[in-house]
Amino acid sequence: MGQRLAFILGMSLAVTSQAYMSDYIPLPQTLIQQTAPLQTLVLNRNTPQLTPSIKVNYPSDDELVLSGNDTQGKPWTFVTGQHRALEAFQADLDQNGTQDILLLYPTMGNGLAPSTHLITLAFDDKNRPVVSEIEGYFETNQKGIVDVVDTNKNGKAELIYMNFDQGYWITSLYELQNARWHKLKKSAGLALPLYTRFTNRPNHQAVKPAANRHPYTADLTNNKPILVGKLTDIKWADVNLSEDIELTIQTPKSTKLCSPQSWYSSFMLVLDTPEERNIVSLTATETTVKSLLAKIKKQEYPITLYGKRDPEQCSPELLWASTFPSKTLP
Repeated sequence: MGQRLAFILGMSLAVTSQAYMSDYIPLPQTLIQQTAPLQTLVLNRNTPQLTPSIKVNYPSDDELVLSGNDTQGKPWTFVTGQHRALEAFQADLDQNGTQDILLLYPTMGNGLAPSTHLITLAFDDKNRPVVSEIEGYFETNQKGIVDVVDTNKNGKAELIYMNFDQGYWITSLYELQNARWHKLKKSAGLALPLYTRFTNRPNHQAVKPAANRHPYTADLTNNKPILVGKLTDIKWADVNLSEDIELTIQTPKSTKLCSPQSWYSSFMLVLDTPEERNIVSLTATETTVKSLLAKIKKQEYPITLYGKRDPEQCSPELLWASTFPSKTLP
């Protein structure tokens, strides 16, 4: 998937990355100091429990399953691929009184290619996880993850997200609020995102992009829907070759075609009912992903899409199907 292509891209470029792209970050160092250590957790093939309340299971050589129960005793499950060298951490990232989980694994990319994927399981007020996966240049140290900061000093975790487009490094801050990632428009008096020109040498000066350049950074938020409707058709693709699945969404006003971008391997599927919450990553097996998509389509569950990878098309990061009344949809 995206990890293989990231490696190919990285082999053709020669820039060293550590945590965020430290040579091009325009934020003052005083703002991006780690403020709260994360608790390190053990996660490997011999780990039956990630925490006292979260079970670990490996149903096959290709999948990892985390599971638990919500405040009413109803089950939740999260299925993802078996990733190399997983690191696991725990902290109350959004200060809602519930410990959240962070999983980190390498993409095998180098150079300008994102080096790491970060999976967050942020638990809501019902103790059900909202799962996100974000690619970046994340790195760990003795405190936890270097890129998890608190620039506005409100106690809630922020994630430094950097991407490269049209000759510029773009720096964004995502903050976790009530188990959902929000993109900050400003912090510590700075308007976001910030743009830094690529110069082949360290450059921390934020600039306005040239008039003929329009560098783009993806919307990786999961707090505001971009589309609501029902899934009416699925055109499968070989995501292992970074081909994109095509989803047909019937909205109240029109029909939309949406394609989660498999290059990034970060798309999530959720089926949320009063009885359980099932979450599947695009990195799970084809059988698992297809099965949940087919169930959502067959049962005609209302769906909500979040996030946008491509500025020119519907390219969501999260498909949330729910049997809850629409007024209670997350």
